[in-house]
Amino acid sequence: MSLGLHDTRLRRRRQFRWMIVKWLIALGAILGAGVFAYESGSTLAQREIAALRTEIDSLRAKVESLQRENTDLRADAILTERRLQEAEARYAKDVPRGRMAALLDQLKEKLAAGVTLERLEFLIAAADNPRTCSAEPATKRFIVQTPLTTGGNDSVSFADKRITITASGEPTVNAEGNREAWFDPAKPVTVH
Repeated sequence: MSLGLHDTRLRRRRQFRWMIVKWLIALGAILGAGVFAYESGSTLAQREIAALRTEIDSLRAKVESLQRENTDLRADAILTERRLQEAEARYAKDVPRGRMAALLDQLKEKLAAGVTLERLEFLIAAADNPRTCSAEPATKRFIVQTPLTTGGNDSVSFADKRITITASGEPTVNAEGNREAWFDPAKPVTVH
């Protein structure tokens, strides 16, 4: 019986070893499948990361391009706004309104009626507001200076002291041949 017991033990050992080998094979297959799945997932993730990086680079380039285009469009808009303001200012300055427009219409009517342009230019140039001068002349007295005269009242001013007049002349000679302090009206007088 010992022979049968020994066989049973051997068989059990073989069965146990075979079971351990099966478990090791199953565990190795599971571990191999896990490693394969990890490597496959890692490879797929690397590919997806590379694709996403490429897409990010592409999107960054598009964003930079759109930002440049946006900057150019803003500059164009500012330039267009300035041009519009200049055109509006020129229009407001050059296009007559109100009474000026009516005057321009009258001018066109006169030209259409046969009045020459030179005649209209002459009439416009000759037009002036009436002067408001007083009819009374302004008169003031002062002393004509001679080499013998000293003292005040030797000048007069007009137009709120914007015009000042002085005069100098030769002294009068009396019957004895002596020079007098006043000027000789028969000789030239210098007026400044």
